[in-house]
Amino acid sequence: MGGFSRIRDSRSEEVRTAKNVFYNGTNESLNIYDGTDIFYYNDTALASGGRPEATQDQRRIESFFGRINYDYAGKYLLNASVRRDATSQVSTDRYKTFPAVSIGWVVSKEGFMSGQNVFNLLKFRASYGELGNPNVTRKYNQTVTVIGGGAYYGNNGYPASTIDEVIDPSIGWETTVGTDFGVEMAFLNNDLKVEGTYFNKESKDVVYGIFQGTISGASNPRNFITNAYSFRNKGFEVSLNYNKNVNENVKLGFYGNFTSLKNEITDVFGGSFLETGASLFGNSIVRLQTGQAVGSYYGYDVAGVFQTDAEAAASGQTGAKAGWFKFADQDGNGVIDTRDKTFLGSPIPKGTYGFGFTLNVHSIDFGIDFQGVFGNKIYNYNREQRYGNESWDLDMYNNRWRGAGTSNTNSMITSNQSIILPNSYFVEDGSYFRIRNIQVGYNLPSVIAQSLSVKKLRIYLSAQNPWTSFKYNGFSPEIMNQDRVQMGIDNNIYPISAIYTMGMNLTF
Repeated sequence: MGGFSRIRDSRSEEVRTAKNVFYNGTNESLNIYDGTDIFYYNDTALASGGRPEATQDQRRIESFFGRINYDYAGKYLLNASVRRDATSQVSTDRYKTFPAVSIGWVVSKEGFMSGQNVFNLLKFRASYGELGNPNVTRKYNQTVTVIGGGAYYGNNGYPASTIDEVIDPSIGWETTVGTDFGVEMAFLNNDLKVEGTYFNKESKDVVYGIFQGTISGASNPRNFITNAYSFRNKGFEVSLNYNKNVNENVKLGFYGNFTSLKNEITDVFGGSFLETGASLFGNSIVRLQTGQAVGSYYGYDVAGVFQTDAEAAASGQTGAKAGWFKFADQDGNGVIDTRDKTFLGSPIPKGTYGFGFTLNVHSIDFGIDFQGVFGNKIYNYNREQRYGNESWDLDMYNNRWRGAGTSNTNSMITSNQSIILPNSYFVEDGSYFRIRNIQVGYNLPSVIAQSLSVKKLRIYLSAQNPWTSFKYNGFSPEIMNQDRVQMGIDNNIYPISAIYTMGMNLTF
């Protein structure tokens, strides 16, 4: 099979103005997708005192593709494909080729397996593939902010514009290269099925915004959009499914899965590390560094709390006082400085798992589903920001340091910036165990259903996310942050809701 496709998104533009509000010092953004069009949205209309705002977006993708499938006697399987893609989202090497191949061997169909009665299925498989992300820069806009009185000539202020973010003119494809090896097995007349897979995937030239400083001329601190880093995910996953019809009236099932994952950065733009992500008082919480996991927190390791001013003065920690966090002297030189920062944990779980159970007895059905993760850390950015602003959580207030001997874990509460530098106190265990779903249902007797002019009538009760066990001091340990570098930073992340439902299913 082969084919060709071409996609061009419709170009949308919108222009708005608001009179008599431009010269009050307010900022307004002009979202410019393509930097070459930057002068199309010029400031000539500003003489009338209006505040213009405009947006545009355009994307083009072109693809050639082909695929071959081969199946010999249901025993030897081959699937090979190749894509030749081009995208307007990158500046250099817009055309790129992405091959993929997978093979399978169904051992259980071989003649030498005909006499065995253990395996209903035994299959080995392997695959290799490359894939490109054609939307690498779509979530970023090259943005121009128009500022009233932003430029001065003599004693007069005039409207001016500044670029908020700069997209690297040499930005290229973001690609993923993956290899996996797996086995599939079935036993007990196909009632029990087991799968296992080892995987190794590398994402190369990931697009992200990095700190470039004001030297770029842009106003956004994370202002340079480029191919910032590459990383590798490798590990294994196992799944098990068991379904059994005990008799005509009783059916039961069990399923489970487990994934072990190691994430590691393999390359970083411009050197061995980048400090990025959320920051507090100019101090980045995340460091991207080769050999570490994506999104790893970087800061000071807290070794306790100073109990007296004398202890603090002798520590080598500049400006420290009684009640402040005591930072560990990592290099042992007697002075606490940026060289004492260290990695404090990763937001990526070392393991994820899930399992569930189903049971049908006569007209009653029941199901329950569990989920959990372990080995990951959460950065409690909410708690860090509460220092000094009188919106503390209850644990923070009740257990704060209030004098010598009151706490060697929790500090005093103060707005002093030195005490709330990124540190291990705000890094918490992100492991959790959750009941994801419970449902019980009942199929009413057919005579009742037919009296209501339906074939079947089932009523049910369900609870989604009704209970979660975790140690984290926030609302929820599941941080749904779509930014992959800041995926574990809890910055006002809305918690997952528990949902309780009563309903019915009708079959006509």
